[in-house]
Amino acid sequence: MDGLPQSFVLFATISILFIAFALNVSGRRSSKIPYIGPNGWFTAWLGPLIFLGKARDMVVTGYKKHKYFQVPDMRRSYLALSDQKMIEELRRAPDEDVNFMPAMEEALDLRVLMGDAVMDNMWHTEVIRNKLTRALPGLFGDIIDEIRVSFESHIPSKIDGDWASVPALETIMQVVSQVTNRIFVGVPLCRDQEWKKLNINYTMEIAKGSLFLGLVPKFLRPQAARLLRGLKEGERMGQKLLRPLVEERMRNLDENPESSRPNDMLQWLLEHARENVPEEYNLMAVTQRMLSVNFAAIHTSSMSFTQALFTLAAHPDWADIMRREVLEVTTEHGWSKLSMIRLRKVDSFLKESQRVNGLSALTMDRRVMRQEGFTFSNGTHVPHGHHIGVASGGIHMDPKIYESPEEFKPFRFADLRDGDGEGEKHQLVATSTEYLPFGHGRHACGGIHMDPKIYENPEEFKPFRFADLRDGDGEGEKHQLVATSTEYLPFGHGRHACPGRFFAANELKAMLAHVLLTYDVKTEVEGQRPSDMWFSAHCLPNQTAKILFKKRAIN
Repeated sequence: MDGLPQSFVLFATISILFIAFALNVSGRRSSKIPYIGPNGWFTAWLGPLIFLGKARDMVVTGYKKHKYFQVPDMRRSYLALSDQKMIEELRRAPDEDVNFMPAMEEALDLRVLMGDAVMDNMWHTEVIRNKLTRALPGLFGDIIDEIRVSFESHIPSKIDGDWASVPALETIMQVVSQVTNRIFVGVPLCRDQEWKKLNINYTMEIAKGSLFLGLVPKFLRPQAARLLRGLKEGERMGQKLLRPLVEERMRNLDENPESSRPNDMLQWLLEHARENVPEEYNLMAVTQRMLSVNFAAIHTSSMSFTQALFTLAAHPDWADIMRREVLEVTTEHGWSKLSMIRLRKVDSFLKESQRVNGLSALTMDRRVMRQEGFTFSNGTHVPHGHHIGVASGGIHMDPKIYESPEEFKPFRFADLRDGDGEGEKHQLVATSTEYLPFGHGRHACGGIHMDPKIYENPEEFKPFRFADLRDGDGEGEKHQLVATSTEYLPFGHGRHACPGRFFAANELKAMLAHVLLTYDVKTEVEGQRPSDMWFSAHCLPNQTAKILFKKRAIN
């Protein structure tokens, strides 16, 4: 009997939360817009729970049936678009009407996790857009050097030796962290084990924290965030590791402004803060920005490369074709950013990987900013505070856009690019309303991606799908990895397309080229690709699968 009151209180609390959750979910829906999932008042709570495990299937179903539809997202009211005209209207809409950053902030609870200072002024994205992309040609030698050093240190494989088995995602995160930070903080810090561990852990803490807070009522999230001590500990460790470097560089900037300066992200952040946001010209603020930039870079690039590596390991015949291309290009042009542009089959393979195994089934997320809401030209009205995005999971599998979209065609985009006038369109980083792994529009960084009207046999992974497309008439540029459109949205599309996609694409291509020349790779079960993991609309590479590496003899 002593435990009865506590049991009763617990039962009552759960009941109240259940009722509040059901009311909240059902109250957010519009009766005038198609809804995917259980639609009754009492069963409304089931929709978000089903969506956690079946988001991709639900998005594809909605895409096939409707031009636009509501998805049962647990965090927010979300309208997913299938119609190309509506997607283009969303891309063109000004930030005053619909905005990317508030959408990301709310979707991931970034303000709670990262703090007001970072979210109120995202000036580090300006540094990425204006400094990083322009500096790439001059920094490419450093990238190549660090790729070689990092793979050598993380993959214990010798020529003519046994196969070395390594945990795929964990290893690639180590490599990506080290290579990326060669450009962010330089040597020796990029190779420092504590620095690498910090950035990987901080990335994981943000991801886990976002998932955790999504299960907590919004008004309780600031209090719940106090349980996530890893982020604050990460900031303290970051300041400790960066302090000697930051203090030395700030001293040089203040005392010798005309002296030669390092050419890396840390230096660009310090210079920008000193000249434009002096209140941020300090160790704590620059550390926060550096951790934020690392989060964006490591999280997406590691998962994207791991997905591509899984596919490559399951299809060694494709490796032989791309290896010949890498040898031909690097023999003639060396290892340079220009060489990466010439790797059309490698570019296409990565782009096809993004189409088939992209990071999300929903992209181009925007939050409606105007109090009166946002209205499309067809009369569809979305209230203030609601989210609008694109059913990219359906677009990328639409046979009207992509021939045999279920099939992975490694050269799909390379073939398209060889046509007149299409050299850029089919690059890995090119986004469109039909290719949305990185979003599309100003804020570009799975329904549409699986639409057989867009992609022929969308369920089939065709590694050279985009290479083939790039060889088509007038398609040379359109199908590059970095090209965005309404049909290809891994990086988003438009003025908010992912600002770091050019760096990411070159990093991914250089890493894949190095793997092709240096190793043979295979999966644990030969020829069988590890299955993806889905959580809500997010597609994750298998967390536990291993890849086997064997070093090749290099002539």
